Amino acid sequence: VNVVGDTYEKVTSLANLVTGKYVIVANTVDKAMTPFAVQSATISAWGSEDVTVTGSNTINTDDANLVWDVTKVSNGVYRISQNGNYVKFTSESNNGQEEGNSTSTRTDFNVTYASATGFALQNQWNTNRYFKYSTNNGLNTFGNWGQSSGNTQNIRFFKFKEASVKYTVTLDDNEGTGGSGSVQAINGLPMPTPITKPTKTGYQFQGYFDAASGGTCYYKNDGSSNRNFDKNAN
Repeated sequence: VNVVGDTYEKVTSLANLVTGKYVIVANTVDKAMTPFAVQSATISAWGSEDVTVTGSNTINTDDANLVWDVTKVSNGVYRISQNGNYVKFTSESNNGQEEGNSTSTRTDFNVTYASATGFALQNQWNTNRYFKYSTNNGLNTFGNWGQSSGNTQNIRFFKFKEASVKYTVTLDDNEGTGGSGSVQAINGLPMPTPITKPTKTGYQFQGYFDAASGGTCYYKNDGSSNRNFDKNAN
C-alpha cells in the first residue's frame, strides 16, 4: 500500500472554514483544475496536472505546493500561509507575494460566503481589493482584484479530510493470457482504466469480479469500471 495523495473536501459554509490545511481553487467547477500555488516569489496559478478532481466535492493531490494553512484569526477574519510564510497583497498591484511571518507584511482577509459565488476574501490592507482568480488578458492567475472586476471568480476551499492510499488489485486472467495483471486502486474512486482484457480461446471476457462465483463485478466486459473500489486491503 502506497500513499498517493491526500483527500480534500469542499467547504460549503463559513462555519466550516476552520483553521487547517486546504487546497484553494477558483469557485467554478471548470477552474477546479487550477489550484493556488507558489511559483518563485509571485503567487500565480499552478498546472492542472498537479491535482485530481475526484468529484464536485473532493480533490486528491500529493503536491505540497498546493496545500495552504488557513488560520481563523477571529469570526470572519482569516490569513493564508505556507511553510510559515504569509500571503501578502499590500498594494494596488494585482500580484501578491509570499512573505515571511512578520505581522507587518501579512494580509488578513474579511471572509464571507454565498453558495452561488463561493468565498469572498476582502483584503484588509485595501478593502477595495479581493483575493480572486482571474482570466483577464489570458493571465489565468490568482491575485488582488476589485470585487467587480470582469472575468474573475471568488474562491473555493477544499479542507484536508484524510490521507488516501493506493491498493494493488490483482486481475486474474483465469488461464487466459495478455491481461493487465494488476492495477493500483484508490478506495472510493472508480476502478483504474484503461486495462488490457485477457483472451482465452473459445471464451469471451465477461468482466472482473471479486469471486469466481456470485461475486461483485468491478470491471465490465468492455474493460470499463463498473463500480468504485471499496476494499481496505490489497
